[in-house]
Amino acid sequence: MKLFENKKPVTKIRGVHLDLKGMPPTETQFLRLLDYFKELRLNCVLIEWEDMYPWKLHPEFRNSTAYTEKEVDTFLSRAEKNGIEVIPLVQSYGHLETVLSKPKFRHMREMPDIVSEICPCKKGAQEVVVDLVRDVLRTHEGRIKYFHIGGDEAWSLGTCPQCKAFVKKYGKGELYLKQLTPALDYAISKGVRPILWDDMMRHWTVADVKKIAKKADLMAWTYQGEVYSRIKPEMFELFKKGGVTLWGAGAYRGAIGPFADVTHEHVHAENMLSWTKLVKKHNFTGIVATGWARYSTFIVPCETNESCLASLALTSKIMWDGKYKKDDVEKVKGFVSKGFAGKNIASIYLRCRHASEEMAKWRSTMASCFFCLTYLAMLAGEPGRIDIHKHKERLLRLKNTLEKRKALAVLFTSAYIGLIPAIWIKNYLTSRFLPELHHAAMCFSKKKTVL
Repeated sequence: MKLFENKKPVTKIRGVHLDLKGMPPTETQFLRLLDYFKELRLNCVLIEWEDMYPWKLHPEFRNSTAYTEKEVDTFLSRAEKNGIEVIPLVQSYGHLETVLSKPKFRHMREMPDIVSEICPCKKGAQEVVVDLVRDVLRTHEGRIKYFHIGGDEAWSLGTCPQCKAFVKKYGKGELYLKQLTPALDYAISKGVRPILWDDMMRHWTVADVKKIAKKADLMAWTYQGEVYSRIKPEMFELFKKGGVTLWGAGAYRGAIGPFADVTHEHVHAENMLSWTKLVKKHNFTGIVATGWARYSTFIVPCETNESCLASLALTSKIMWDGKYKKDDVEKVKGFVSKGFAGKNIASIYLRCRHASEEMAKWRSTMASCFFCLTYLAMLAGEPGRIDIHKHKERLLRLKNTLEKRKALAVLFTSAYIGLIPAIWIKNYLTSRFLPELHHAAMCFSKKKTVL
């Protein structure tokens, strides 16, 4: 099977998004992924550094396994060698948990208990985002043309008393611009074109859209189903009237549920096909296949990047060819499994996919056990109606399934060791096992009462 059929791509810039805030790759795997992207004819990587970046201005944003400046430089050099354009991404309004969770910056929250969103009226709110952009440009300047500055899902925008007064006088669009303009202007001053997610601008006036169009491109996003089912055609018309340069964003990973272990390739394929059909209609500069590691900083990791390598190959094929058949899912899985892009990638994909599938099966069995035991517990007030034999059978099944987690942990760790730092593998396993253990403990603690 040939992966690509067309001689020329239907999408000029075909990007992949690396979200590093969950199960980040080791340096070796980091570079190996760039070689894989090249084989998939991807020519752009949107990289969300988060706490894996070697922050200098605010070192408290780094985690314990953050990359070194040398590792960042090596990554950028390898990307350039492979003909892959790098677009760094930092947050600026919503999803600022890495910043706002730190004591020094808590006063900048729009609402005291909402850790994700910054308040433009708080002292230092604009400056800290400029710091993020400046710090990343410290290692990227002269090597990039675009800089993604986030700006999405600022749901509490305009809710604090100061912001409410500002919105009443100037409007929500102006408040949004108040927060982002300094960072946008700084990037522009360095010869870099900013990009923003589009969702906060979908209901703006044409006048406000024109203001943002002067300072940034917009990347429209939706990750499931037909594009027009989530982003109405009139919204694209709004952006067109406002003179916006548009990008599109589908997904290959991290868009089917925040707690998934295995992705659904056909969901991503159908969505990406919808995006490619709109390339000419809306004159997209490019399309990016996003790969979310977590739905937010404070949610457990979803399916791993390594288990989604076939999904990425499929979305890459669609971005190039502009077409997709349902049997392409299994064909592409087989293609990647047989050594496309080298034996290393094939081996990684096969063992990681298998380990993740086994995790998904184990969790499904656990859920089935809990459902049966919960159903029986509903009869606790009518002990004469409880089938003691079946109840014992189900408790035994639960116990046996719990025991299997030890072998599963070994399988999962051996699959991912060397690809992901050990601490993140351990954290992933804890996120899957600990809730199940707590639930099981409750079931066994009620054994005497129920029986």
